[in-house]
Amino acid sequence: MINIFLFSHSFLDMAFVLGYCAKYDKQRNITILVSGSRENMSFLEEYFPYRANIRFLDFKTKNPNLKLGKIEFIFALFQEKFLLQKLKKEILFDKMNELIFSSLDNDPQAHYLVNNVAKKNNVFFADILNFRHEPISYLPVTMTLIKNILQINLYRIVFGNHYVISGSSKFPLMSLRTKFNFPKLSVNQYLNGNHKIKLIAEKNYILVAHNKLINRSFEYEKDYYQKILGILTSLGFTILVKTHPQYYYPEYLNKFKIVKLNKNIPMELIDLVNCQSIIGVSGATMLINQKVAMISILNIIYSVESEDYDYQYFQLKQNKEIIFPSSYKELKFILSRITKQ
Repeated sequence: MINIFLFSHSFLDMAFVLGYCAKYDKQRNITILVSGSRENMSFLEEYFPYRANIRFLDFKTKNPNLKLGKIEFIFALFQEKFLLQKLKKEILFDKMNELIFSSLDNDPQAHYLVNNVAKKNNVFFADILNFRHEPISYLPVTMTLIKNILQINLYRIVFGNHYVISGSSKFPLMSLRTKFNFPKLSVNQYLNGNHKIKLIAEKNYILVAHNKLINRSFEYEKDYYQKILGILTSLGFTILVKTHPQYYYPEYLNKFKIVKLNKNIPMELIDLVNCQSIIGVSGATMLINQKVAMISILNIIYSVESEDYDYQYFQLKQNKEIIFPSSYKELKFILSRITKQ
């Protein structure tokens, strides 16, 4: 039986991972390599129904909660390389073993393994986002760009020349640099909807994507969410709230009649058939491919001329259907029209 090593980089690929395991659960020995957060692992431990082996790759350098000093960070990178070399030997032990990955950006450990395995074994790419950042122009020069250039060269020293900077000089990404032309898997054939998690029966609910606001105080965040929830309450919506897996549910939410969702459930797996709209600021939630009205409050919170705005809009522009109200009054008007549909 063929052995498949399947990367799970983040919650974005979870629907694909589950779909792939559903199709080949009895035909292939599958090992899921979780290179994302512990919350990814927690979800799989709680909901995963298949026989695949699940491994959490505990990379300290990717844990935002660990404040590593420079020497500690470099030492941790070499430890991670040692772990990846052991994993590489395991995969290459049999030339029939295969590796599947689905992220081209910001997973340097996975990309090191991808390039090394591809020298001898089959490696496949699952294009989840169907979007690729181009290599950047190095102008204008920014402090963020300089920091990323230094970082990418550190990774090159430890892992090798597997990386290129893409995106923009303001918002650079560390992306995969490779000489291999990886065969692409047809992602849609695995997204059959069988793993959708049903929430409630009501047909008139709004889902609020809750998260910590970038460069805004807790008091500002509290005021913002209370205004949003106040508007939704006044319009009679059933309100569901899902916070980011690496955040928490603050007490200020308890003032409102809401349903709090398990934060470790990926948005991509929530059955949104009865959802009227998703309201959030930015992030991967606003990019999910479901027929639901997406409303971003980005223009209300940040000045369009600010770097915080640019940073978040750079990602959001991938979804051409997002609505951007510029005031709470406009938001209420948009939502009131939804209630009449």
